[in-house]
Order: sequence, then structure tokens, then C-alpha cells
Amino acid sequence: MHIAGGAVPHGTGCIFTDPMQIANAAGEKGLKCFCHMLEGLPVHSFIQLPSRVPAAEGMETSGGYFSPEDTLRLMEEIGKIQPVSLGEVNAGELDGESTLKKLSYAASRGIRINGHCPSMGHDDLSAAAAAGISSDHEAESGEELSHRLSTGMSVMVRQGTIEPNCEALIKYVVENDLPTDSLMFCTDDKSPEDILENGCIDNNIRIAIGCGLDPIKAIKLATLNPARHFGADDKLGSCTPGRYADFVLFEDLNSLAVKKVYFKGKLAAENGIMWDFPQKSAERELSHMLDTVKTSDNLSEASLAVSLPHNCRSFTAAVINMKSDSLITYKTQRTLKAESGFPIADTENDILPIAVIEHYGKGGGVGCGFIHGLGIKHGAVASSTAQEGNNIAVSGTSYSDMLTAVKAVANAGGGSAVCIGGKVIALRRLPFCGIMGTGSITDEIAAADSFSKALDTLGSSNPRLMSVLTVSLCPSIPEIGLTDKGLIDVCSHKFISAADNCLF
Repeated sequence: MHIAGGAVPHGTGCIFTDPMQIANAAGEKGLKCFCHMLEGLPVHSFIQLPSRVPAAEGMETSGGYFSPEDTLRLMEEIGKIQPVSLGEVNAGELDGESTLKKLSYAASRGIRINGHCPSMGHDDLSAAAAAGISSDHEAESGEELSHRLSTGMSVMVRQGTIEPNCEALIKYVVENDLPTDSLMFCTDDKSPEDILENGCIDNNIRIAIGCGLDPIKAIKLATLNPARHFGADDKLGSCTPGRYADFVLFEDLNSLAVKKVYFKGKLAAENGIMWDFPQKSAERELSHMLDTVKTSDNLSEASLAVSLPHNCRSFTAAVINMKSDSLITYKTQRTLKAESGFPIADTENDILPIAVIEHYGKGGGVGCGFIHGLGIKHGAVASSTAQEGNNIAVSGTSYSDMLTAVKAVANAGGGSAVCIGGKVIALRRLPFCGIMGTGSITDEIAAADSFSKALDTLGSSNPRLMSVLTVSLCPSIPEIGLTDKGLIDVCSHKFISAADNCLF
């Protein structure tokens, strides 16, 4: 597992993880397979039971579905094996009956409820806290951090690969001399290469110390504070009697260069190399997770284009934009040209067609729209890791190349593909649920590096190209998203038109 090969040598001895992506891709079977594969690894595992499967009910198609009753049953079944909390409850859907039932089931059993509260003001955060949500990881500014703390929420200070918020938040904490007992570190989406190069939670600690936070306080944000938040401080989070003998040796409190990592009193990693640990075999379960990508036989170039009248010459497009160094999206309106019923890519202004294709064999729906920020000049790129339903997302300058890229991803059982002039230039395979590789962390980094170089052939200078392609479509991060069912106004939870005002 990547978390072991990459994070353990950097001092990680416990993970609190929400396998929402796997549950959305492969349902209960995928979730249980994931839990099974964690057994035997030199990390303690606490499952944040996915609360959003699908992530936007009624607005996308996913590979799994957890009703409130399914969630209750899984709380009890998985809770017998591993400690559980309720993961990433969308605070924007607190008026939904399904969400309220899940909150009620968790609260009645004393299970911690974690939140997903992007772009929320104080009043909405107060409502979320009153509903039982105890934490959030979506704060991107000092003001947002302060609002969460004022409601009694704990704040997970995030340093992810595409959402590096730690420096801004900790600087605010230091400058305003804020208490840190309700703060803890998290990573959220973290790429294997980022972990290997920069570290995992130890990177958060170094950033915090560099911002002026007392080193002991910074270490507490990575150890005792999360243990207390999740109710695990009777076993984890401190080197005290009765706790597991999990500890890290490093040379000083500033560089925090990890030398040795101990797990339950045994050496788990030394000088960046993980020692061998017996991992429970999951080959049988794994085999069931390698054939989850199935697209419709009727998929065509026309399927990937916003539908327009045949004689339409121009129209007003609703365009998805993603803020720089953020997950937040916003909508703009632009005039685009059309020919024979097909919208034409505007490469000069970086506005391209984009589509999300359902790939679980549940009807083959396709949602189409337009996106700004990819910077592609020719060709197309497709990926089966589009958050959060993990259907296939594709964009490019040519519908023919877009279709070829989608078919390459589907035939590979999941992953990403670059296509130019009808030829597949690069293919990165992610066969586990269509979203993860099955090799070692070094294997996956090599594959990612090779694919990244191939992306350069598309003519884009945007280093976040794949993040914009796959994350900007998310139906639960404001203000606009795209699923296999269509374009979504995330704030109102309604479908909206991708094209209006055709001129003939």
C-alpha cells in the first residue's frame, strides 16, 4: 500500500482515512477490500465511514450506494474490526433526510462526525456544528479557520498536493496567538511523489515550525490532538504508560528529519526505508476490484458534445473555472462558435469542451459542458479519477481525440490517457477500482512521471492540468460541477444549462 511505502518512513504510524473514492467506485465490496488490505501494515487504521455514496445523491451515478441503514450496519460491522467515525458529511445537505438519518445513527452511538464544509460562512458553519459535525478540513484562509473554531469545530489543517493550506493557516494562528488544542494536521489528496519527496504529516510539522509555531505544539497537532479528537488517546498520541510504543527518532526539532520509526515497539522504518512487515493477503478480494470500468458500446463523438441545433452558429456557454491553488470553482459565461451542431473549442481563450462518462454499466450517461484553465492546444486527455463519483472525465480540442482517449482508459480498466491525432500517446493504468495502481510507491511515481511528461505534448503550461480536469468537476465543492448527469449549480443543488442563446 502506498501509505505504508511512502508515509511510514516519514513517521506516520496511524491513519484516519475516509475511503470515499473507493466506496463510490466499488461500493461495500470495495470498502471492505480496502479495510482488509490495511491489515498487517505497520500503521494503526481508523476508518472514517464514507457518508456520501454517491457524493451527490440523485445528481451523479456511482459504483456504490450506502443508504442510512447500510451506513448503520457498516458502522457496526466494521466497528468490530477497526475503530470508526463518520467521514466527510456534506454540510450543504443537512436538509436531506438521508443525511440527517446518518447523523442521528452516528450520534446515538457516540461516533465522531467529520465534516465537509467548503466556502461556508459563520451562520452555515454554526448550523453544521449544531447538527453534530465536529471537524472540517476545507479552511483555506485564516478567516475561515477562525469561523470554524468559533463554532466549536476542530480544524484539520490541510497540506495536500493540490490544496496546500498549511502555511497560510498556521501563519494566521501564530500572528493572532490562537490556541491550538482544536487544531490537527491532515493531508487530504496527497500524491505518491509528493509523499516521497516532501513527506507526509511530518511536512506539515516542518511548515508549521517554519511559520513560527512552537515545535512541541506543532508535534501535538500531528499526534495528541488528532488522537483526542477521534477518541483514541487512550492508546495513541503520546509516549505514556498504557499506550502503544509508536514513536519516531529524529536529529533535531527544526529539520525534523526522520531517522527511525517504531510501530508497537518494533522498528518499522529506518533512513527512509520501510522494514518488511507481514501483510495479510488480499489477492482474492483484489481480483474483484480490477474490472469495474465499463462504458457504453454506443459512445460516440456526438455523445461528448453539448447538444446544439444543427444550424446554430454561436451560443452562450456556461464555463467551469477553478481558482488558482484552491478547490473552489466558479462559473463564467462566454460566447462560443458552433459548426454542424458541434461546439468548437476556443483554444485562443482556453475554453474547451469537457464531458463526464458513466462507466459502471448503469446506463452510460454522459454529462457535457465547457471548461477554462486546462491550456490544451491540441489533442485530448481522459481520466477515470474524476471526483467524486470517479466516472471518466475527458477534455480536449478534438471530439475524435476525446473519444479515443476515453476508450483507451476504459480498455485499460481505468487510469489516464493522452491522445493526439487519433493516436494514444500515453496511458497510465490505474486498475484498482479504476482509481489506484497496484504497484509499489516507486512504481507508481515512475508511471506518474512518465505520464506527466506526455502531458507536455498537449501544449499546456498548466502544472495543475490533471487536478483541474478531475477535481473542478466535483459536485460538492461550490459553485459549479459536472457529472454524468449534467452541469450542476452546487449551491442550489440543481442542474443548469451548459448552452443558451443560440444564434443561427
